[in-house]
Amino acid sequence: MVSTPNEWESVFTDYDRKKLDKIFDDYLNEMLETIKAREETDVSPRKTKIVNTSNGKIAVMDYDVQIITDGQSALEFAVTVGQAYDCSNIVVNKGMIIEDFFNLSSGVAGDIAQKFVNYGIRLAVVGDFSRYPSKSLHDFIYESNKGRHLYFVSDEEEAIKKLGE
Repeated sequence: MVSTPNEWESVFTDYDRKKLDKIFDDYLNEMLETIKAREETDVSPRKTKIVNTSNGKIAVMDYDVQIITDGQSALEFAVTVGQAYDCSNIVVNKGMIIEDFFNLSSGVAGDIAQKFVNYGIRLAVVGDFSRYPSKSLHDFIYESNKGRHLYFVSDEEEAIKKLGE
């Protein structure tokens, strides 16, 4: 039996929706606290910088840990950063993304890219992508760089320029 979204909406009362909203808010707050705690320790050294541009704020995140491992973790990260820093433009270093992302046959890149496009989040990934021999990956990078949501660049300055346009 396939149900439509309206059928599901009718299953939940306003009380249920408020409980679910609270659970989601608590989860996001916990994730935000984890991010802020990492900022204050040397266990996971990183830096966060907010850059103001004519196109809004850009959060430049430079963690030394892999945070984005699939579409869901990418979305959770983006929502948390968006709430914490009030922005939908994010720069990350390549090391923050699972290595499977760069193997297109894994499907991870497509899943993550789709989340960012669907939610209107713009992401620039900074790193050296020349070490990957895959022509399809380089084609993906080329096409992404022509778009408006996902960029692959060699340095932070270029990332800020792309997202600031």
